[in-house]
Amino acid sequence: MASYTQHSFRATASRFENYTHSKSQQDIAIEKNIQYRQLVSRAVTQRLHSPSLDDVSTSSLQNTLEAWEMEERKKSRHKATMEARILGIAWEQFVEDVQRASQEVHVLTPTRYEAPPREFEKANHGASKTNKSLGYGQGGKESVVWEGRHGAIVDVLRMFGWARGVREGW
Repeated sequence: MASYTQHSFRATASRFENYTHSKSQQDIAIEKNIQYRQLVSRAVTQRLHSPSLDDVSTSSLQNTLEAWEMEERKKSRHKATMEARILGIAWEQFVEDVQRASQEVHVLTPTRYEAPPREFEKANHGASKTNKSLGYGQGGKESVVWEGRHGAIVDVLRMFGWARGVREGW
């Protein structure tokens, strides 16, 4: 999930408004739907619909991790309210959608991972020599020339290091 600063949120909103003129109505509706689903997902994760964020008295939590977390959640909630307002969604509807999404249960299908066969390590044996002879990366002669120049530069740097007395690692 992407976290938004106040500045980047404003840029996102204005960027959305600029694109509305060049896109079809269907594309705009799909984009708004995607933005809204991401907003609901973020709200579920950060519990932005929680009534505990309505409480403004955090004097008992000053300078603690809980106070910092509460303050960050309040900022995120404010940004979520602004983004929902931009998308034309009422806050009450947003809270209902978040509560409905938090009740959904998602089950991942189990995946079984198996080790590769023992011959797998030998499958690429000699591949570097083969790739080099084929001009791997479709560099052809240019690749060979570049490797030669690169090797020459490395040799010059090695000689400079040797002249300065830095012989470690060579």
